[in-house]
Amino acid sequence: AIRDSLPANYTFEVEKTLWRLRETRATKVALQFPEGLLLFANALADLLRRFHRVPGEDEEHHDESAPKKREEEEELRVVVLGDATFGACCVDDLAAKALGCDFLVHYGHSC
Repeated sequence: AIRDSLPANYTFEVEKTLWRLRETRATKVALQFPEGLLLFANALADLLRRFHRVPGEDEEHHDESAPKKREEEEELRVVVLGDATFGACCVDDLAAKALGCDFLVHYGHSC
């Protein structure tokens, strides 16, 4: 389902991002894109929310195609940073922190 939602010519490393979110127990993540990739922001945010699960969840009975949340589990909150930056490589960690995010994913190159 993840691969079908995004273009094949870009590598967004969704599986790796989900793994890191679980590992760090992140509850609110900021996604930062260069202007040319902003059109994929909603699709990626939806995928991260849909497939996110906390560590310790019953792995044996977990179906990736139809993830189910326990009632006490909080849904991952996703913020898309849409502000223009000086360059596509500038990581806006200050905005993410000001918005209360505990995790930042920067898509694109960095300097």
